[in-house]
Amino acid sequence: MWRIEPDWNRSYRRLLAYLAADGTLTAGAIDQALADVHHGLRAAGRYAEAGDESALAHAALAHQEWQRIRDEVATTGRETYDQDHDLALRHARTAARHRQDVADRARDAAHDARQRTDAAHRQLAGSAAGPLYTALARAGLHTLTDGDHQAVRELTRHLDAATVRQVTD
Repeated sequence: MWRIEPDWNRSYRRLLAYLAADGTLTAGAIDQALADVHHGLRAAGRYAEAGDESALAHAALAHQEWQRIRDEVATTGRETYDQDHDLALRHARTAARHRQDVADRARDAAHDARQRTDAAHRQLAGSAAGPLYTALARAGLHTLTDGDHQAVRELTRHLDAATVRQVTD
């Protein structure tokens, strides 16, 4: 996307490195990072005019986060930024974990529902459909739709067991 590394990207990486290393940021370092990101925001605006809106969006997020950190330091009256005392960061992390948990549970529930539906379809098709399901699995069709299950039932209804085995071999 960028030929040279923009200032907002460098300052955002600086923030991520700080958060990962549990380091300290002084008010001067925060002001410098905010100046870098502000300059990068103007440069990203030029890229957005050329059709790359994602650069502007990333730069705006970085600017917003550094501004929030500077405001946090100013509000608390501390000389340095301490992520352990940043309530907004704690809330954001909690919300991110919650969103991830909800997504994981939804994915697991959808998987379980597919498994139950698949088992019900296989039971409905009967044991005569076993060779067809085995052939579909060998072909790489592990997730079957309702239409696939209906086709298997139709084939087992219209073909005798010997023909089904011959087709699947």
